[in-house]
Amino acid sequence: MRIIYPHPMEFPNKKAHSIQIINTCWALAGRGVEVILIVAKLGKKTVRECLDFYGLPEHPNLKIKGSTNKIGRKKFNLFVIREVWKHRKDKNIVLFFRDTKLAKLFIMLKWFLKVPCILEADAPTSGYKSLLDKLNREGEQFSPIEKFKYLFRIWRHKNLEKFIYANAD
Repeated sequence: MRIIYPHPMEFPNKKAHSIQIINTCWALAGRGVEVILIVAKLGKKTVRECLDFYGLPEHPNLKIKGSTNKIGRKKFNLFVIREVWKHRKDKNIVLFFRDTKLAKLFIMLKWFLKVPCILEADAPTSGYKSLLDKLNREGEQFSPIEKFKYLFRIWRHKNLEKFIYANAD
C-alpha cells in the first residue's frame, strides 16, 4: 500500500500540526506502508536532516518530496496532482489529508484521478471554533459588517466540512 500525504507548509517546522504529520507518516512507514510526504517547501534539506529535526530515525518506507523554493497554494496543488498522476496505475494508493481545502479539491477530482481520499481531523469543529470564541468573547464590540464577515467564515467552514464528510472515503 502507498499513501500520499500532501502538507501545504514549509517543512520542517516547529508547529504541532507538522509534528503530528511527521509522526503519523513515520508510524505508518514503520507498519510497512510506503508513505510519500509532499510538502510546499523542503529547501535544500535532505530527508535525513528533516527527520533529525524531529528526532526520528530514517525509514526506507518514508519519502519526503518538496519544492526547493517556497510555492503558493495553486502551484502546490499542481505539484500534488502531478505526483498522484505518476502513481495512478497503482491500485493500492490512498490520499491522506489534514488540510480541509486540499481535501475538498482532491475529493472533487476523485472521479478523474480515481484515488480514495481520507481526511484526518482532530475535531469536526476545529476550523470555526476559534471564530465562534472570538465572536462570543465578553467585552468585544463588532460592527455589523465585522460580525457578518465572521458569521460568513463560520458558515463557509461548516459547509466545507459537510462536503468533505459526505464525499471522503
